[in-house]
Amino acid sequence: MYSSAPAPPTRRRAPLALALGLVVAAGAGVVALTRGATDVPVAPTPVVATKAPPPAPSPPAVTEKPAPIPRSPPADAPPSQPPRRRAAAKRAAPAEMGRLVIQCTPWCVPYVDREARGKDGRNFPLAVPVGPHVVEVKRLDDHQRRDVRVVAGDAQILKFTFE
Repeated sequence: MYSSAPAPPTRRRAPLALALGLVVAAGAGVVALTRGATDVPVAPTPVVATKAPPPAPSPPAVTEKPAPIPRSPPADAPPSQPPRRRAAAKRAAPAEMGRLVIQCTPWCVPYVDREARGKDGRNFPLAVPVGPHVVEVKRLDDHQRRDVRVVAGDAQILKFTFE
């Protein structure tokens, strides 16, 4: 029933043995080529002299004057657009600061000169440059707006009530 003879190789082993043989042969070929490449002298490639094509014709000379360089308007010229209030405040920020306290009931989001100056809450103490400002507070779909003039040294309190 049991025989001592080894089992015949299966067909699954044949492709594996073939692939292994190819890898070994390719590796041996690479080694042989790299070792032999330094030992075999290489004949120089002959250079055939050819006549170079004539150079391309040069472009015609330009006789026109270059375009003038745009210059900024003189300092005494009126501006083409009125300066934005917010941009002017950032450029020429006054050294003096004033205090503005915004109080909202029940809560709001404050804006000073169209910039959000806090998240939703009830009390917002702010340091702002001295001068005129537009204060707007928003709550859901409602908003209120006031024009104020901030002075140095005094804290100006603005109270807003939403119903």
